[in-house]
Amino acid sequence: MNRETVIKGLEQTILWLKNGHKIGLKNDDDFWDEMLEIAENAISLLKEQEPKTGHWKGFPNNGVYDYRCSECGYVLTLGMPQSKFCPGCGVKMD
Repeated sequence: MNRETVIKGLEQTILWLKNGHKIGLKNDDDFWDEMLEIAENAISLLKEQEPKTGHWKGFPNNGVYDYRCSECGYVLTLGMPQSKFCPGCGVKMD
């Protein structure tokens, strides 16, 4: 599941709740108002916080190349990075 799918799902849930659908699990309006507020806040945060991406910067080290994460500085010393994510900070690598 990606970011856009989550945002779209939350937006659909908000519309559903605003139209009076209560899913049938709880009949407590305060509960649903709180769920609505949580969903709206989650969408705002997701839209504000674009995911970071980083890249590996190669540098010579004793005759071989090591690679440093552009975001956190984590160093890989086992040759060319194969991971799509930095093991140090979790950022997605280009």
